[in-house]
Amino acid sequence: MRRSIVTLRAGSTALLALTLAAAAAAEDRDPGREPGDNGDARTLLRQCLGLGDEHASKGDRDEHGSKGDRDDLQRLCTVLQQNQGFSLRDQERLRVVLDYSRDNLDLRRHFMTLLADPTPGETVRPSGDGNWLLSVPLTIPCPPPTAANAGCKPQSATETITTLGASMKLAGLYRSVLFDRDRRQKLALYTMAYNHLPEGFTPGKGNALPTPASLSDAPIATIGAALKDLGDAWQIIVQNLPLPTTPPSTASCDGEQGSTPQHDLYGDRTGNSASCTPGATGLFSALSDTQFPARRYLTCVKQQGNRETCHTFAGVSALEAMISQNHGVKANLSEQDLMEHYRLLWSPGAMHETGDAYEELSDAIANNYFFAFENQWEYNPSYSRSFDTTLNMFVNSCNDYPASQPGCSDSAPQAPGFCFPFPILFFALPICDLHDAGVPESPWQATAVTYFWNQSDLELTKEYIILNLAFNNAVVLGFNVTNNFYNGAGPGGYYVYDATDVATNVGGHYVHIVGLATNDELPAGAPAAVGGGYFIIKNSWSNCYGDAGYAYLDWDYVKAVGTAAFSVTSN
Repeated sequence: MRRSIVTLRAGSTALLALTLAAAAAAEDRDPGREPGDNGDARTLLRQCLGLGDEHASKGDRDEHGSKGDRDDLQRLCTVLQQNQGFSLRDQERLRVVLDYSRDNLDLRRHFMTLLADPTPGETVRPSGDGNWLLSVPLTIPCPPPTAANAGCKPQSATETITTLGASMKLAGLYRSVLFDRDRRQKLALYTMAYNHLPEGFTPGKGNALPTPASLSDAPIATIGAALKDLGDAWQIIVQNLPLPTTPPSTASCDGEQGSTPQHDLYGDRTGNSASCTPGATGLFSALSDTQFPARRYLTCVKQQGNRETCHTFAGVSALEAMISQNHGVKANLSEQDLMEHYRLLWSPGAMHETGDAYEELSDAIANNYFFAFENQWEYNPSYSRSFDTTLNMFVNSCNDYPASQPGCSDSAPQAPGFCFPFPILFFALPICDLHDAGVPESPWQATAVTYFWNQSDLELTKEYIILNLAFNNAVVLGFNVTNNFYNGAGPGGYYVYDATDVATNVGGHYVHIVGLATNDELPAGAPAAVGGGYFIIKNSWSNCYGDAGYAYLDWDYVKAVGTAAFSVTSN
């Protein structure tokens, strides 16, 4: 099936004003507006664009005239000015997020801090398409000593990685708002958690937890209270849950089902080094199998390269872990094929490579998608690619990528076909003629994703990350990358919460959370976490990042910079 895509990137404040006006008009016609929505966010949007005097009533101007509101408005203006290419959907999501935080100025300021763009510098540069290029420092250690490498010294290297712009973070915050307002989503989360409890087990807090059936017609506040009661009992619950029993595969990276040998310029393991192994004091090595049951089931660390595909890598890693845990098969699935389907067929965007990991896997489930293997379509890291802001399109995406692969193009999905710039007035309109590569399917697919990030109760969100890991579910986290994180975390891969650092911002990112450790479980010499423990994350920046590709994030760090979290299950 052929699919043509036309992509338009807004490049001026005037065009942004027009699209915001269209969004406001659509809002006026929307019968499904949230109860109590008084257009507060719409007024702020108009004021920010200099349209307030013309369109807002005197009452609106008086309502938003205080110093606190002017400061709030300035933060919003900064976000909009930095993201003039926001789509109509982004603008509507921003309206919802602002309305949600209308009565909580601290929460609104936190949202604006998360959405603000990084400060450009020598190691943080705009990519041209609303995302960010980071120069990530890596250290390549020496291999085990032999006569041949006597005198070897660790080598320093720099890897260019792309983080995601405000659109990705806004998607997570928007879903958080929807989750907090949606009794069905909260009941689904409670049902999933309740059904994972051992039969007859009741946390010791007086009355038994209500059954999901008894909450079927309950108001959202009652469901929320049940979620909190269950979440607050996480320490008791995790001590009474069974560990996975499937015998783990012992396959090497090259021996994973559907894998290929590692290449220098293409494939999903470029940049990995046999010398980059876990340290003795890192959680990956130091924890026991009982403390870190997922370790035996994890597939190899991968490398996203010079593309905005962390959302795809995190989702694929989570699914691979579930396949391994459920079936004892370590599979290497194709990120290239999933990304092609996501941006070509399900949520089209020829020049929109940034993504929403929850949306991507939800689309895969809704379309009954069976993942391809890596050896059926190998990943293209596009190390030579850039975004041409004059042409408004990617260029040089396919340099060094074999013609024998199923396809490539200067586009986000990199589907077979071509794109070219069509000049219109003062900007270029990329026109693409792309089609699905038709890669064969594997037997593996995702079956469910359950969203649970709640910006209004971050402690409860932390508890449900812990519970999902204890239930042997895979968890994907979206968050704001800070200076310390992209500099490789702390010694041994540990990142201890630091208030100064969490105020920094170098773009958005998705990772796979694979385990946890409380401070009581830390090896000797490891720094205690401010929040009481660490989440173990598997990154997609090669196995020379952090502790062999893993890092350990203080629970308070995750609460401070997180924007999204959901669990994944597979067939």
